[in-house]
Amino acid sequence: LDLTENLFHTLPSTISHLTNLEFLSVTGSRVQSLPDSLFSLTNLKGLFLSDNDLYETTLSSLSNLTNLEVLDLSHNRIVGDFPSEIGMLSNLKELFWYENGFVSGGLPREIGRLSNLQIMDISYNRMTIQLYDFVGNLTSLQILRIASNRAIGTIPTEIGNLRNLKVFDFSAVRDNFSTMKESNSYFTGTLPTEIGEMTSLEEVTGSCHGLRGSLPTEIGMLTRLRQLDLGDNYFTGPLPESIGMLNDLRYLRLRGLDLSGQYPSELSNINNSVCFDFVGTSLEGMPPSGLCNGSYTEIMVSCYGMDTPCACCICDGDDKCMRSQRL
Repeated sequence: LDLTENLFHTLPSTISHLTNLEFLSVTGSRVQSLPDSLFSLTNLKGLFLSDNDLYETTLSSLSNLTNLEVLDLSHNRIVGDFPSEIGMLSNLKELFWYENGFVSGGLPREIGRLSNLQIMDISYNRMTIQLYDFVGNLTSLQILRIASNRAIGTIPTEIGNLRNLKVFDFSAVRDNFSTMKESNSYFTGTLPTEIGEMTSLEEVTGSCHGLRGSLPTEIGMLTRLRQLDLGDNYFTGPLPESIGMLNDLRYLRLRGLDLSGQYPSELSNINNSVCFDFVGTSLEGMPPSGLCNGSYTEIMVSCYGMDTPCACCICDGDDKCMRSQRL
């Protein structure tokens, strides 16, 4: 049943009469509240409620919809606790809950029960996100977006269990970077070496946090990676030579990291590069000339008053590598 872009304020309670209904879309219809009778439609497989005006909506009865495979509540004004009852939806494959109001209470542990979940996008919610070990139970996940929330704690080693994950976006809001640093609303600790076990990864975006230590050499095992952004963290040490194994890498943003040592010559092995950003790092010497072999390659570097160090280098260039590609 497609009721998209109508001018409802609520759904009629008689919707419960549609006992065989499997898909319901009320997207973009200015709905402000949901009748309790909606949650008696236990045959629902797809429930699409994005782009409405849902505010103080009680969602505890979601647990009744045990056949649900897709739930979309994005672009509303939902506030309050993230409902733990979602953990009862064992058939759920896609969960969209991005760009809502202030979601309190954090990510409930019950989320770890959703072993069939393939897509979870809960970004832009001003929500406290702590990735407990239960995230490692979500072994079917292909896309995980938790960007622009209030992150705390560390990234658990169990993240390495997500071997089907293609997109991992946990970046912070760059405009509020200083505010987040002052409030400790960011991930800390190191980037676990177990990330090397996530060999399906194509995009990792994790800028503007408090991650420290060395960049793990295991990054070189992510041979499908096309976009890597770990800029504006506190990583130190050398740039791993293993990064030269990422032949499909197109965007690499390490801006602002306190890296040291030489540019590894293995970077020349990356043939599909478009945009590399090393501005603000302390890497010495020149990027290997082979990096400029790509037709559209641009390398942002800090020149410190010197001449441009390579044919495709741009001195202290704009942050062009800061771009999001939804796969």
